[in-house]
Amino acid sequence: MYRLSTTCGHANAACFGRLHVVKWLLQHRTEGDPTEAVESAEQGRHLEIVMYLLKNTDAEVTSTIMDCAASKGDLDLVQYLHEERNASCSTQAVDDAASGGHIDVVRYLHENRLEGCTTDALDEAASNNHLQVVRYLSEHRTEGCTTNAMDEASARGYLDVVKYLHEHRTEGCTPKSMDEAAANNHMDVVRYLHENRPEGCTTHAMDQAAAQGHLEVMRFLHENRSEGCTTNAMDQAAVNNHWDVVKYLHEHRTEGCTTMTMDSTYKDVEMLRFLHENRTEGCSEGLLQNIISCNQLMTLEYVHKHKVAEIPTTALTIAAHYGSRDVLAYLYEQCLVDAIAEKPQLVLDAIERAASCRHVCILEYFDAKKSDPSQVYVTKAMDKSAAEGKLHILKYLHFHSHAGCTTEAMGRAAASGHLEVVRFLHLYRSEGCTASAVDQAVINGHLEVAKFLIKHRSEGYSYKAVDTAKKNKYEDIVALLPDYRVPWKYRGGNPGQTDSSTGLKRRHRRSRRSYGLVWIASQRLSDDQTPKLPHREHSSYSTLR
Repeated sequence: MYRLSTTCGHANAACFGRLHVVKWLLQHRTEGDPTEAVESAEQGRHLEIVMYLLKNTDAEVTSTIMDCAASKGDLDLVQYLHEERNASCSTQAVDDAASGGHIDVVRYLHENRLEGCTTDALDEAASNNHLQVVRYLSEHRTEGCTTNAMDEASARGYLDVVKYLHEHRTEGCTPKSMDEAAANNHMDVVRYLHENRPEGCTTHAMDQAAAQGHLEVMRFLHENRSEGCTTNAMDQAAVNNHWDVVKYLHEHRTEGCTTMTMDSTYKDVEMLRFLHENRTEGCSEGLLQNIISCNQLMTLEYVHKHKVAEIPTTALTIAAHYGSRDVLAYLYEQCLVDAIAEKPQLVLDAIERAASCRHVCILEYFDAKKSDPSQVYVTKAMDKSAAEGKLHILKYLHFHSHAGCTTEAMGRAAASGHLEVVRFLHLYRSEGCTASAVDQAVINGHLEVAKFLIKHRSEGYSYKAVDTAKKNKYEDIVALLPDYRVPWKYRGGNPGQTDSSTGLKRRHRRSRRSYGLVWIASQRLSDDQTPKLPHREHSSYSTLR
C-alpha cells in the first residue's frame, strides 16, 4: 500500500502559479513548509500566491520578497510588506521598479523607505523610455545617472528622453550616442545630437549606417560631420546588397573598399559590371567561390568574358562538390577546355567529388559528354559510394557510366554495415572482396552482413572473425565459421586458412608429427597392449586422419 506524499506539494504548486492548488492543500493537508512555498512563488514571480501565503499562513518573509514585488510593480504587496510585515529590501527595489516604469512603486519606496537606489535606476528608466520615471528620479533623488542613460536612449531612438537628459542633467553622453542612433536609423536623434551635443561620433556611425542601408542618415553624416568612414562602409553595404549606398559612397567618399565589395556581387551582374568598370580594388577567389556554390551562370559568363578574375582548374571540382550543373557545364565547355585537354584527371576528380556528394546530375552530364561509351571512370568513385552506403549513386555508376571499382568497395561496405550495397555488388559486380570483409563485418557487429558474405562469398575470413564472434557470443556466426585452428582441413584456402598465423601452422605440424610417433609405437605392441588415447571432444587431434 502506497501513500501519496504532499510534503513538497505547496512549494511545487506555488512555483508553477497554481493558486487553487495551494488553497486546497492549505485546507486539506498539514505537511509542507509555507515559507518554502513563499520562496518558490517568489522565484516564479507569482506575487498573488506570495500575498495569499503571507496573509493566511505563518510563513516568514524572505529578504528579497519586497525587491521582487517592486520589480513586478505590485504596489499592494509592497505596501503590505512594508506596513504589515516590516519587511526589508535593497536598492534593487527602486532600481528594478524604475527599469520597469512602475512610477507608483518608485514614488512609494522613495517616500517610505530609506534604502534609496543606484544610478542604475535612472539609467535603466531612460534606456526603456520611461520619461515619467526619469523626470521623477531626477527631481527627487540625488543618485543621478551615468552617460549610459543618454547613450542607450539615443541608440533606441527615444528623442524625448534624450532631450530631457540634455536639458536637465549634466552627465552628458559619449560618441556612442550618435554612433548607435545612426546604426539604428534614428535620423531625428542623430540630427538633435549633432545640433546640441559636443561629443560627436566616430567612423562607426557612417560605417553602420551604410551597412544597414540607411542612405539618408549616411548622407546627413557625410554632409554635416567630419569623422568620415572606413572601407567597412562600402564592403558591408555590398555584403547586404545595399547597392544604392555603394554607388553613393563611390561617388562622394574617398575611403574606397576592399575586394569584399566585388566578392559580394556574385548574384548581381549589373553591380559587378559597375564595380569592374569604376573601381580598382578587384576581387578575390571568394567571388568565384560564391558564383560556383550558388550556380550563378550569368555572373560567371561576365567574369570569363571580361577577364574579371582568372578561373582556376580547381573550379570544376568545386562545381561538382556543390552540384552546380549549369556552372560546371560552362566551365567544362568554355573556361577550362585547354586545361582539361592537358590534364584529363580534372574530369575524373570532378566525377569522384560528385559521386561522393550524391550529385547525380553531374554524373549524368559527364556521362553524356563521354566520347567513348566504354570509358571507365575512376574506381574511387564507386569505392567511396559503396563505403558511404550511397546505393543510388552506386547503381548509377554501374548501369550508366561503366564505372569500375575494387575489392575495397565490398570490403568497406561490409565494414560499415551496408547490407544492400554488399548484396548489389555481389550480384552485379565481379571484383569481389577479400577475407577482411567478413572480419570487419563481425568486428563491427554487422552480423547480417557477415552471414550474407559467409553464405554467398568464398573469399573466407581470418582468426579475427572467429575470435570476435566467440568473444561477443555471436552463436549464429560461430556456427557458420569452421575452426580456423585446423588449417590443413581446408588445403585450398577455404575457409579461414588464408590468414592463419605462421605460429599456428607450426604448432599444428608439430602436433601431427607427435601423433605419428604415438601411432608407430603402438604398432610394436600387441593388440591388447595398444594404448588408448584419451577421447578429447574438442581436441584438434580428433580431426587428424
